[in-house]
Amino acid sequence: MLLKYKIPIAAVGLVALDFIFPQIKKRFINSLQDTNVDVQRRANFQPLKDLECKFREIFFDFYNLQGTRWNGYFFGYSNDNYWIDGAGYQLSEKLFTNLIKTTHELHNMCLEATDIALNDDLLLKEVFDIPKDMFPIIRKSWENRQLDLLSRYDFILGKNGQLYFLEVNGDTPSCIIEAGQAQKLWAEQFQLLQFNNIDFEIKQGLQKIMEQNGKSKLFMLNNSNWEDKCTFNYLHSLIKPFLANISIDTKNISKIENVIENELKSDNFKSSIILKQYPFEWLASESTYNFFTNPQFYDNKSQIMIEPPWKIIMSNKAMSVLLYNMFPQNPHLAKASLEPIRYGGSGIPQVSKQKYGREGDSIILSKYYNDFELFQTDSYKKFSSKPIFQEFIDSDHHQQRYITLSCWVIQGKPCGIVIREDLNPIIGQGSSVVPYYIEKKQSENEQQIQIDLITDTTQSNIRQSLYGKEEFNSNTDLIRLQENIAEKTQYIDPLFQDNLIRQNIQSIKLQEKTMRHFAGYHDYQYQTQTHGTTMFQQSQQNKTTHRQSGGSTGKRFSSSS
Repeated sequence: MLLKYKIPIAAVGLVALDFIFPQIKKRFINSLQDTNVDVQRRANFQPLKDLECKFREIFFDFYNLQGTRWNGYFFGYSNDNYWIDGAGYQLSEKLFTNLIKTTHELHNMCLEATDIALNDDLLLKEVFDIPKDMFPIIRKSWENRQLDLLSRYDFILGKNGQLYFLEVNGDTPSCIIEAGQAQKLWAEQFQLLQFNNIDFEIKQGLQKIMEQNGKSKLFMLNNSNWEDKCTFNYLHSLIKPFLANISIDTKNISKIENVIENELKSDNFKSSIILKQYPFEWLASESTYNFFTNPQFYDNKSQIMIEPPWKIIMSNKAMSVLLYNMFPQNPHLAKASLEPIRYGGSGIPQVSKQKYGREGDSIILSKYYNDFELFQTDSYKKFSSKPIFQEFIDSDHHQQRYITLSCWVIQGKPCGIVIREDLNPIIGQGSSVVPYYIEKKQSENEQQIQIDLITDTTQSNIRQSLYGKEEFNSNTDLIRLQENIAEKTQYIDPLFQDNLIRQNIQSIKLQEKTMRHFAGYHDYQYQTQTHGTTMFQQSQQNKTTHRQSGGSTGKRFSSSS
């Protein structure tokens, strides 16, 4: 009889424990997380008024699509909106300033690294896995200084308060509506300070590209992915009134071959330009490959694509490896290598990434493995291309969530911030967006936040050759950005190329050793011998499906994925 009552009582106890313990833990974490004034905190807010109506007006139709939230072992996962309404992250003035300055520094370093990589066949082939017949179009776009438009730099805030660079999304960066208009509406309702100059810089940047290249027609090629369609509708509404003398035509990316043949080629690429939200490496591995290796297509000075082909260097995950080997003393660079990272014979906590992965796709975390050798094996087994390895930086939790701080750079200028959060340490397709605001110290005479952006002389020459005369703008008089040219303070490691070659040789050996143990080794060997490189092989395997499926971002809310 006693056993009859013990079972339901125990079940109730487990339910209560599963519910109560996370609440106690959350309260404890929240009580500690605000002790450091330089570290952001997650504050509660009232929901945005007329949220649905306002977001529909800016084409943010996917704001309420659902991600996941962990509610304990008994309840498991539940749904959480993509846009978190009712919360906001507070950034200290110090952290905000540091993020903008660090982003500017990293963009300058990426430009310098791109310049070096494009003058070195070995780096292009062995580090970035780019086929040799793609070198000309990428190099021509850089030599002609074709203007880029959008980049998003991702950072994590370590427990030591240091910002660490994760990667740059330079070809098809997502979250532009969220970071721009959506956050601006939120900040205006609550009268909060926010640095958000995204819309203005997009207009200025596109106008500069069109005028500099003498273009009169813009083809916006979107994907079947819902988010990409919304993004292009937003961009179209933004630039149409601003580019009154430009003809704008929106088509699906599947029509790109027709656009190239019937529009671009018809006037020798002089008057038309393509704006795409579609990875260059996909285009370069599909039937459009012939265009990109044809001298008629690339051997002219007129820019024909946004983003230009040289951005594939910056968006490649191997950029973090090149930067770390060039500037190993930079405090914002986590250790990164072409081979697994070991210290004293043992592997340190790290992640492996595919060089052309997107939105957290195909990232493997070593801490989930009891045996480092298994992590290493899985890193090489999962895909045919060689991965890169990057030190895992642990960060503070905010109400049990991990966060990534991202800064938008439009045509070389930092202009906005977006914060994404997840219960998983890897920010990816199921992650949510939370708006932010800057905590400014109150005073009788409200002082301006002055941000001094440092550019060394070498990087300044590259910037001037690419962007020309620059003016750093702000959406508010309370924030001012100013660039200062300085002598070079961090020098390139003279042995960085030797180190990369050694790492790549070791990586090839590990890859071959791993593949020998699996049935697909002979297929892998044939592919390597036939194509000479494993770059784009993941895309090659799906070359007929990309333009018929999820598009560039592949979010979990894609209606077609």
